[in-house]
Amino acid sequence: AILGIKQIYFYKRQSFFLLFTLTITVFVVTFSVNINNSMKNLGNNAAYWGFDNSELQITKLDGDGGISTEDLVKELRSDSRVKVVVPWYYALRNVIRNEQDGTYQRVVAPIYDGDMDAIGVLNIEGRNPVEDNEIALAINTSRKNNKTVGDYIDIWVNGRKKTFLVTGIYQTLINGAEGYRAQKSAIIDVEPDFKAFQFSLSLKRGTEKGEFMKDFKQKYGDKIDIKTTSEDLGSLFLSIGDNMAVPVQFIA
Repeated sequence: AILGIKQIYFYKRQSFFLLFTLTITVFVVTFSVNINNSMKNLGNNAAYWGFDNSELQITKLDGDGGISTEDLVKELRSDSRVKVVVPWYYALRNVIRNEQDGTYQRVVAPIYDGDMDAIGVLNIEGRNPVEDNEIALAINTSRKNNKTVGDYIDIWVNGRKKTFLVTGIYQTLINGAEGYRAQKSAIIDVEPDFKAFQFSLSLKRGTEKGEFMKDFKQKYGDKIDIKTTSEDLGSLFLSIGDNMAVPVQFIA
């Protein structure tokens, strides 16, 4: 032990470099394992990353040629096993003008036709929009435009300017954490052809998910796709996790 202490004393620089290298190595290895596991388990925390926390996702595959959105929603809401169903879709024709530098940015907006709280849509600040003049902003859109809860922001939807009150700020993996959320009633006047092809569902306690999915698949066949929300998002999160894991593990 005394000999070891003497060697450390006489070789201070080498000992410090060895200790520094060991510390950095332990940090990088620990970080790589944690970030890899976190990304691969994002599906268990979907609501924190801009998605909802529903149990099932139904996607209408037949366009306008089969069952109508209205009839499908009506049937789902009349099913005694369904606790809540909220239709939604991504509106693509949205432009925001930055008041600071005058630049324009095109953003994507998930539009809901129902209670966002009921399917577990979360915000990191404020609340979900309810009224037709309210929206929630994605975190990077909020930062770039210097807007927060209680502010107003102008958005051009389908080429027409609308002014909204910001009620919430949310995190998301979609579109570089840019965009906004709103109710159908907020844009229906400028997008009258609103048609949701995606449906988020939660079932009543005691309902067997597999049996419910089987029933609807047998009835509608290839007109719909029905999956658990974790399955629907799983491939996306796994892809993100794998893509991030490779460079991190390489560094480690």
